[in-house]
Amino acid sequence: MDYLAIGNVTEDIWPDHVTPGGPVTYAARAATTWLSRVAILTTAGADFDMAAAFPQDNVVVHRIESPVTTRFRNVYTAEGRQQQVWPSPVRITAADLTAEMLDCPLVHLAPVANEIDSDIVFRLPASAFVGVAPQGWMRRWTTEGIVYVGPWDDSADILARANAAVISVEDVDHDWELIRGWASATAILAVTQGPDGCTVFVGGQPTHVPPTEVDIVDTTGAGDAFTASLFVALQQGVAPI
Repeated sequence: MDYLAIGNVTEDIWPDHVTPGGPVTYAARAATTWLSRVAILTTAGADFDMAAAFPQDNVVVHRIESPVTTRFRNVYTAEGRQQQVWPSPVRITAADLTAEMLDCPLVHLAPVANEIDSDIVFRLPASAFVGVAPQGWMRRWTTEGIVYVGPWDDSADILARANAAVISVEDVDHDWELIRGWASATAILAVTQGPDGCTVFVGGQPTHVPPTEVDIVDTTGAGDAFTASLFVALQQGVAPI
């Protein structure tokens, strides 16, 4: 096992169809570009279509049994887009890590709906490169499933252990004061900014990286693919800037 992504796969509900999704789905797909032995640890219902989510034959899925798969739906209103979630009730904990997972050199924590216990970070060996994409730890939802942003409760402890972290500037409503605080708490923090590229903090010092010009086909999962690729590169010794 060269790379392990931890977090829940999802079923994304669209007006006329349902597609597999979730950060671990797009991250693991991207990781197969660089590595031959990719795995995920996730919860999902027995009817989730893993073959559709991971058409590559070098993604090994470790599924924790759940009565349902986490489902997301985008709801468009006059006030803008809202997300609605129906989460899996099963959490991912340190007890779910196998000996093989604990021996993995690169672990990518990618919660989608606050499903990963933070204690899992401290069960990982010191030798492991730990990459964190904390968006899902900040997701909260109403009784109707309407998603809103809450505080990242364990940010200080997790960032202190992480080798690198990636967030979107939209995850924190463009709060650069909060971002700078997180950047000072971890070795490397990359902040994606959509068409404006990203800002990479190394040792708390920022460098803006402009985007590469490409023909945009579909932005779904782009941030997750970027995150996985960055973690792989950093773990292999590539300089962040």
